[in-house]
Amino acid sequence: MVNPLLYDFRRTFLRLSILILLILFVVGGVGIIYEAYHSLHIYPAELYNYNVIVTVNQNQASGIYHIIAFAFDNDGNPLSGVAIKIDNNTYVTNSSGYIVANTSTFPSLITANYDGEKKVVLSINTNIRNSVGFNSFGSNVQTSSLVENLFFNTIIFANITKLVDFSSFSYASQPFFMVFFVITGYDNNSAHFIFAGIGNFSVEFRSLNNSVIKSVNLSVNGIKDDVIQMPPNAFYIYVGVPKVSMSGTSMPLQPEIEFEIVTPMLGAMGLFSFAFIIVFIYVAYVMFGKLKDRGLDFILSRPITRGQLYFTRYFSGAISTLVASLLFSLTISLTSYSLLHFIPSFIAYYMFIYTFTIVLVWYSISYLFYSLLPPTSGLGISIALYFIVDIAISVISLLYPSLNNILSYYINPSSVSSLISYYMLYLQFPQGVNLGVSVISQLLWIVLPVLGGYVIFKRLNI
Repeated sequence: MVNPLLYDFRRTFLRLSILILLILFVVGGVGIIYEAYHSLHIYPAELYNYNVIVTVNQNQASGIYHIIAFAFDNDGNPLSGVAIKIDNNTYVTNSSGYIVANTSTFPSLITANYDGEKKVVLSINTNIRNSVGFNSFGSNVQTSSLVENLFFNTIIFANITKLVDFSSFSYASQPFFMVFFVITGYDNNSAHFIFAGIGNFSVEFRSLNNSVIKSVNLSVNGIKDDVIQMPPNAFYIYVGVPKVSMSGTSMPLQPEIEFEIVTPMLGAMGLFSFAFIIVFIYVAYVMFGKLKDRGLDFILSRPITRGQLYFTRYFSGAISTLVASLLFSLTISLTSYSLLHFIPSFIAYYMFIYTFTIVLVWYSISYLFYSLLPPTSGLGISIALYFIVDIAISVISLLYPSLNNILSYYINPSSVSSLISYYMLYLQFPQGVNLGVSVISQLLWIVLPVLGGYVIFKRLNI
C-alpha cells in the first residue's frame, strides 16, 4: 500500500504548475549566475585554479635583476611543479612554491604553466628605461595586476584569480616600503595571506564600524605566506604602517567574486522567491483549501481522520518546497562551477535556507486562512497579507529606523530570510540582533498557523 504522505507528495510535485515553476526556477538559477558572470567581465585567465606573484628588483650597483616568483592555489597553499618562463628560460617552482632567478636585462615576458593552464604574468610591448623606479615604461599585463614601487626600484606583477582578494600600497617615508597582499583560504577562524614587498607593516582586523579588533605586526622581504587567525566579527582587513594612520589600504574579508555575485543574486532571489510563494499558496489552495467546497465529505468517508488528512496534505507540500529549494540551489552551484570554475558554497547554502524558509512560512500561514475562511477568500488574503507585511515593514523601518531590527528580524514572518540577506551582504549578522530569538520567531510563524489551522479544521462542520 502506498504511503499517504508519499502519494500526496507525488500528486503535489507532479502537478503541471509545479513542474513548470521548477523548470523556471532551474532556468532562473542558471540565469542568475549567467547575469553575474557577464556583469563581472571576467577573463578566462582570472578563473584558473592557481595564482602567481612575481617581484622584480634591480641591484643598482651591479644592474642585475633579482626575480622571485611564487605560485599558490586558491586556498593559499604553495604549488610545486609550476613552470615559470622568464623570456627564454624556464624554471620550476620548488616544494615551497617559488623560484628565484637573476637576469642581466629586465624580463619582457613572464608566463606560468600548470596542468595545461597557461597564464601571462607580464608581457612588455615597449622597452623599460633602466632608471630608478622604472618610472618610464609601457606594459601590457593582460589580466595581471601591476604595482610599481618608486622607492625600492621594485615592481610586483601578479596574475590573480577572482577567487581571491588582493590590494597594494606604498608609503613614502623612512623606512620606504611597499606591500602587495592577497587574501585566500577563508574559513571561520583564519585567513591565508600572501605578502609580496619589502618593509615592516601591520595587519589590522576591523569591525563593520571600522574599529580595530586585532592587530598583527609583520616584516616582509620578498614574498611571504602566512596564516593569520581572525577574531570574531572581523569584517575589514587593513594593511598599513604600524602606528601611522591613513598609511595603508583596507578591503572586506570576503572573496571578491562572491561579493560581486551577491548583489545581483539577492534581487533575483527575492523575485523568484515571490513567485514561489504565490505558487505554493495556490498549491495549498488546490490540495487543501478547495476540499472544503468539494470532495472533503467523500475523502473523510474513507478510513482516514481529519488530522491524517490535514497533516498529510501539509507535509506533502512542505516536502515539495524543500525539493524545489534544493533544486534551485543545486542549479546555481552547478552553473557556477561550469562558468566560474568554483562553487560559491556560502552563497548556495544560504540561498537554499533563504528560499526554503520564506516559502514554507507563507505556505504554512495559508493553511490557517484556508481553514478559517472560504477557499477563494483564503487564497486572496494569503497573497495580500504577504504584500501588506512586506510593505509595512519597509515603510515603518524607513520612518522609524530604531524599530528596524525588531520588525525585520523578530516580528517579520520571514525573519530568517531577512537575516540571511543581511549576512550575504556583510558577512556578519546585524549588531544587537539575538539570533536565537529570530530563529524561534521563524519557527513559531511556521508552527502556530499550522496548529491553529488544524484546530479550526478539526471543529469544522461539514
